[in-house]
Amino acid sequence: MNRQSWMQLTAVQAGGAICLPIFLIGNLLAEQYGLYSALLGIVLGNLILLGLGLISGYASARDRKSTAEYAVEVFGSFGKRFFALAMVLTMMGWFAIQLNIMGQSLLQVSGFPVPQFVVNILFGMLISIVALLGTQSLNILANLSMPVLIFTIGYAVFQASHEPMSFQAEPPTFAGVSLVLAAAIGVVVDIPTFFREARSSKESMIATVLLFGGILPLLECVGVYLNIHSQGGNLLEVLTTPGASMLWSVWVASFLALAGWTTNNANLYSASVSLETTLPKVDAKLRVFCLGMFGTAISLFSIEENLAEILNVIGVILSSMGAVLSLHYLSKQKISNGMNLMICCLGVIAAVIGLTGIPVLDGYLGAFILGCIIKLGVKNERSYNFGS
Repeated sequence: MNRQSWMQLTAVQAGGAICLPIFLIGNLLAEQYGLYSALLGIVLGNLILLGLGLISGYASARDRKSTAEYAVEVFGSFGKRFFALAMVLTMMGWFAIQLNIMGQSLLQVSGFPVPQFVVNILFGMLISIVALLGTQSLNILANLSMPVLIFTIGYAVFQASHEPMSFQAEPPTFAGVSLVLAAAIGVVVDIPTFFREARSSKESMIATVLLFGGILPLLECVGVYLNIHSQGGNLLEVLTTPGASMLWSVWVASFLALAGWTTNNANLYSASVSLETTLPKVDAKLRVFCLGMFGTAISLFSIEENLAEILNVIGVILSSMGAVLSLHYLSKQKISNGMNLMICCLGVIAAVIGLTGIPVLDGYLGAFILGCIIKLGVKNERSYNFGS
């Protein structure tokens, strides 16, 4: 296996990060919570993600295991299926949202009298076929798309700077932190799937810092910036200013298609790896194609209308499971698979009760603290028995 440097790891993750959901999250934060709360949510949320990501990144390069393989160790045969389902639903949800944005943008610019579901199906099939190439296709798309993505973002910001600002000047709150966490907690949990190929733990951690300490917060801030300078509703209108030329509108629509394709390719690969331990006898290419068709089918239901609520529900489940995985990375003290599943459930309950008022963080903290207490109790009990 060819080991990857921090630059290669970052390039693949950045290709997935410079995508439609990140701009969508920045746009949604500014719309729902106002400028100050959006910025506060981005800073605090990504600091938390960075801390969690460093744990995952270090362990993945040390142990050379995917997230799905860790899930088998921690949650057992039943838990791994539940965990795989949560990961697959998260990836396929984003897959569907991006297909919708890609289809909307193409139809809005071209004016073709074609139903959107037809465009979604065509895009979904094309992406699924390209994804059959595996990680090779991820690297190729990341390398090809990066210059285009950077130019488009830069020029969109330049154009927006000439438009007047319009935003809610409300006192800052922590309301946006949970949405930032929910949007990227799946990335943190799934770091081992990609970073297990790192040359070393150091390379893995450098890539993690660049991702959560720089790339993600910067791009979310760009989404906020474009929102407060835009009168548009959908993502195409946010990236193009009023009165923009047809050439620029076509370019932006092409950018949205490329960005969606790049990230959806990564989503399919990640979802396929998550299913591998559950369906080991199913051919990898068949898994990828079936998942692509599943994500395409979901795209027909316009789930982005309830994006914040859906993200928080999935985020709470993933953060609770991610907390148990973090403990597994950090501690050699083993506890039973059933106990780990119980800790996850109690993490979800902690999120419902609301320890801090930030559901995704509450799920993680509840599960992590409880897991520490249980592991400490097991260690003390074994030490006592040994001493006796």
